[in-house]
Amino acid sequence: MTYKLKFADGGSFLIGNLPQLTSSKEKLFKIVRKWNNSEHLKPMFVAQVGPYMALNIIDPDIIEAVISSNKNLQKSLLYTSLGPWLGQGLLTSTGNMWHTRRKILTPAFHFSILQGFISTFNEAADKVVRDIKSCGFRKPINVVPLVSEATLHGINCTSMGSKMERIEGGVEYQENLSRLSDSVAWRCLRPWLFNNIFYYFFTSKGQTENKLINSLHNFVDSVIKKRAAGFQVFNTEEETVSKSAYGKKKLAMLDLLLNDQLRNNSITNQGIRDEVNTFVFEGHDTTAANLSFTLMLLACHKDIQNEVFEEICHILGPDLDKEPTYADLQEMALMERCIKESLRLYPSVPLIGRVASEDIVTKAGIIPKGLSFHVHIYDVHRDPALWPDPEKFDPSRFLPENCRNRHPYSYIPFSAGPRNCIGQRFAMLEAKSILCKVIKNFILEPVDTPDSLVLVQELLLRSVNGVKVKFVPRY
Repeated sequence: MTYKLKFADGGSFLIGNLPQLTSSKEKLFKIVRKWNNSEHLKPMFVAQVGPYMALNIIDPDIIEAVISSNKNLQKSLLYTSLGPWLGQGLLTSTGNMWHTRRKILTPAFHFSILQGFISTFNEAADKVVRDIKSCGFRKPINVVPLVSEATLHGINCTSMGSKMERIEGGVEYQENLSRLSDSVAWRCLRPWLFNNIFYYFFTSKGQTENKLINSLHNFVDSVIKKRAAGFQVFNTEEETVSKSAYGKKKLAMLDLLLNDQLRNNSITNQGIRDEVNTFVFEGHDTTAANLSFTLMLLACHKDIQNEVFEEICHILGPDLDKEPTYADLQEMALMERCIKESLRLYPSVPLIGRVASEDIVTKAGIIPKGLSFHVHIYDVHRDPALWPDPEKFDPSRFLPENCRNRHPYSYIPFSAGPRNCIGQRFAMLEAKSILCKVIKNFILEPVDTPDSLVLVQELLLRSVNGVKVKFVPRY
């Protein structure tokens, strides 16, 4: 049977749910949560903005049906506003282009390559520690900008192959990146602005955004040009242990793209730019969001924080100045469970959108071909039918024995299926590196709590007023 449409509450005949979806970000977040938790709308419902409709899904069985196959790979209309900025990067592309790019980039996240990045992650962690010390102790510190700068350092060294502060114009690039992501998030929910000609030529906000996009593109183009000068091709399989064309034991993503361009002519300069822009944005912002919430949760749960500190001491030994290795970080099982539980409560990407490429059979009926659908990860992760006492921070949920019978699509912080996040192991290692250094040096005390945060859904899940924590030196 075809799915019998259920429509979100409060819509009107002509404009649908337009007033609710374009209200303040704070109100929008609450409205969507109310819809998703309404029993009469489960397991899926339609929200409408004028002529545009999207199916909203929070049931793991239906999620599995729609994202587990290789067919429904096209992103929904929600991603339209990313096109001028990210072009056809791995986040936004589909079909053969997506498959080709995924194949090119996968070696950059091989475990042996990740081992070579640990020193970079430790550098980023050291910077966080220095920044906390410079802010002063026992007073509230918004950790979001601190961890954002650290994760930007990490992804730049792996995507660009060079520290941003050492590249002319790098600081301006970072500032413009932040401004542009905010602007794009605002446009995503205003479909009447999806027409690029109208938006970029006839609105002041669009003209400002266009200047930001051009600035980012020009900067990345100059970096690619410099990196390409005198570039020596290499055999990717032989380099999996990691010597890049520049002799470092790191295989930069940009190196992989340039190498494939020169060897196989499979990607253009614009394609390389699209991928670099995509990974610099996605590769630092998502991990920074997770780190911010994890630090807050550990501050609020001193007993678990103490156990994490004891685990670090057990693995690294009495010398707390010792740099954690890849093997050390892999051994930190409790810390990993804390990160996973933080991602359950606060998934960095709270929603993903696709288009049905064919009729999809689900337990609630057939979703017709061509219909856009959104998977609400935030609400799946807080469904009491799937997660007992869902608001509680409980890392033991991710003990092997507690995961055994869990629905595989009830926990998807990195998406799932063929379009799952290519960098999830990278993100976990980077988060562990930074948490290890911070917890070794400081006792975390709560300022913000889950009840005090004002959450909004932009391109990522964010707290309106940042995430504040107090830090006390351990020694």
